[in-house]
Amino acid sequence: MGVRCLQWQPWHHCGGPSKLHFELVFLRLKRGRGERQWLLDLNQTASAKPRAVHIAQAGHDLGHSAKHAEAVRVMRFMEAGSAAVRGVSTLVKLAFANALGKVTMNRASVLIALVMGALTVLLWGMVNRPDVEPPWPSKVEGFSFSPMRGEQSPEGPDYPDISQVDEDLAVLAGDAHAVRTYTVQSTLAEVPRLAGVHGLNVTLGAWITRQADFNDGELNKLVEVFRENHKQVVRVIVGNEAILREDQTPEQMIAHLQRVRQSVWAPISTAEPWHLWLKHPELVEHVDFIAVHMLPYWEGISVDNAVGHVLNRYQRLKEAFPDKEIVISEVGWPSKGRTRKEAVASLGNQAKFLRRFLAAAEREGLVYYLMEAFDQPWKRQIEGDAGAHWGVFDTDREPKFAFTSPVVPVPNWFSLAAISVGLSILILALLFRDSAGLSSGGRGFLAFVAYAIATFVVWLLYDFTLEYMTPAMLVVGVALCIAALGVILVLLTEAHEWAEALWLKQSRRPTLPKALPDHRLPKVSVHVPAYNEPPEMLMQTLDALDRLDLSLIHISEPTRLRRKSRMPS
Repeated sequence: MGVRCLQWQPWHHCGGPSKLHFELVFLRLKRGRGERQWLLDLNQTASAKPRAVHIAQAGHDLGHSAKHAEAVRVMRFMEAGSAAVRGVSTLVKLAFANALGKVTMNRASVLIALVMGALTVLLWGMVNRPDVEPPWPSKVEGFSFSPMRGEQSPEGPDYPDISQVDEDLAVLAGDAHAVRTYTVQSTLAEVPRLAGVHGLNVTLGAWITRQADFNDGELNKLVEVFRENHKQVVRVIVGNEAILREDQTPEQMIAHLQRVRQSVWAPISTAEPWHLWLKHPELVEHVDFIAVHMLPYWEGISVDNAVGHVLNRYQRLKEAFPDKEIVISEVGWPSKGRTRKEAVASLGNQAKFLRRFLAAAEREGLVYYLMEAFDQPWKRQIEGDAGAHWGVFDTDREPKFAFTSPVVPVPNWFSLAAISVGLSILILALLFRDSAGLSSGGRGFLAFVAYAIATFVVWLLYDFTLEYMTPAMLVVGVALCIAALGVILVLLTEAHEWAEALWLKQSRRPTLPKALPDHRLPKVSVHVPAYNEPPEMLMQTLDALDRLDLSLIHISEPTRLRRKSRMPS
């Protein structure tokens, strides 16, 4: 038997007595071909000064009897070196049991981490179960078309150049029969001409506001663009929700319609939500078709009931105005935004609604324009976060969801699940590093907290990446991430303390009590603060202290002086 090294290491705790940490660093027994290795750990309270005993390696390449004799000599030397090592056989048994316990705990920790990881992946999978939806048709009737990119905005005004408009029309050329515009300002006046090159028809729009001068110029430009490109223009829409915004009255809109009708020969209308058409039947008399907006998200309708809601409102208009053609000039669902009652804006819900609606529209023979072709970040200032995310294509002109395969709410969920599991393991490694005395229940609690926090963080960061960033949003996002990191650290600390309070099997640093003579015990200092207390109460307090064993208690000198000055003669 060879003993490599035995060390006694001191450990001080908050000014209390020294605690000697006896550690048998390496103990190896060799008998024939068998080999065992133990790591021993013993904590013991003592007040002696730290010592260290180093025992050189012994028992190399000896025969069986020689190794046994050498082992006996080494053990006797250890016993002679310190009284703390006299029970080395008992220590070996305790250390061996302790070592087995640590191995079992490590396996339990790994098992807990694996189980929680599997549950996390299962949770991601359940939330992202694929839904089989009707396939996207080869061509849709039309798209609402706003070709602004990035931070371009008509509010600026900052319109795209002609080449960008042409590129966007080329993206839609094989997927739609027509596009609908909203204004003839700047380069958007070139849409009919460019659309003809790509084989697209156009529903030409004019934007109407409260400003009479602007409206006059817009209508004049509308007539000019129509006459130059009338072969591509199949409809004209004067104004978009101008009555809903209360920018115009129905009477004013009727006047605009009559003015345009004198100069163009295409069917004319104005676009409003379905309820305003029912509210103002006089408006119907002055249009050639009803251009109606069907946006169930704004009405708080759940995605499962949304298509039925659209068809129901369409039928109500058809029954109310049987002699008028109905064109759904806007219909869609945002991929992101605030929840409105039962309407949840998400990428999966957008794909579900549009694919279900397109199947119903083909079955019912509806004329419609999907809201809208491309995401428009500038609309965030007007409609909130949802306003920026109505597009079928994102700002990079890439499809946002699958057109034919099953709809998955988060297409890359497996990668996010793997990231959350990896992050959880890192957090658990830090938590378990200081959790030696916890039971399996405590470690399971910490694993649950770690996986919950990691999954939440991964989801939050994923959701944040879906935003169209501005410099201000990026700065705010970084500041929120830093604040969230502080909150997470506090939560992990609190969780660890809860686990130790509820599931601690044994103290991580057990203190073995040892009887000491009175003169070795520390003294206790008692301070009695007094400020305007009743003298009788203070005297009773000091008398009670006097009845204690003052050999172990020290009453502060100022207190003694105050006591003497107030004692009755």
